[in-house]
Amino acid sequence: MFVALHSALRKLVFDESIPFRLVQFENKTVLDVGCGYGYYTYRLAKLFPNSGFTGLDVNKRRIETAKKTFKLPNLKFVYRNAQDFNLETKFDIIIALDIFHHIPYNRQARVLDKIVGHLRGGGTLLIKDINGDSRLACFNTLHDALLNKTFIRKYRSISGWKALLRMNNFNYIKIVPCRKLLYPHVCIVAS
Repeated sequence: MFVALHSALRKLVFDESIPFRLVQFENKTVLDVGCGYGYYTYRLAKLFPNSGFTGLDVNKRRIETAKKTFKLPNLKFVYRNAQDFNLETKFDIIIALDIFHHIPYNRQARVLDKIVGHLRGGGTLLIKDINGDSRLACFNTLHDALLNKTFIRKYRSISGWKALLRMNNFNYIKIVPCRKLLYPHVCIVAS
């Protein structure tokens, strides 16, 4: 029940088709870092049956729920922390949807470095997070503060994202601001 509610709310605040327009998922191996309950990972795996999908999350309960709820032959879920995970596989695409604003600034570069270490040469990174340049980000701050009493706003500006990605040797960077309802997001594709 909660997974269905969470998935429905996510659809209200984010146009889920944006990643399909930005990245080619067919015949790829994909890692979803911070997959939560696994709904979006499942949706991608269902849409692209010739690709392999791995969802990774720090919350063991969410991973167990994902494993019980979403089952496909090209889909698996792994319990790991994005700040220090190690998988033996390298991926063609790594996605990180709405995780960076939960990570302190001083650890974001380390997490990005860890993610990059699991990306195949020439691979693609897709990040979606709160647009720190938008005045509407205050609605996200309120939302996150209500859900997490220790939340501290950690939204990056578009120029901040570019700087962080260039520090990690990404050459091609495309940033697409997007907004649905009151939630300003930014989708970033880097390779």
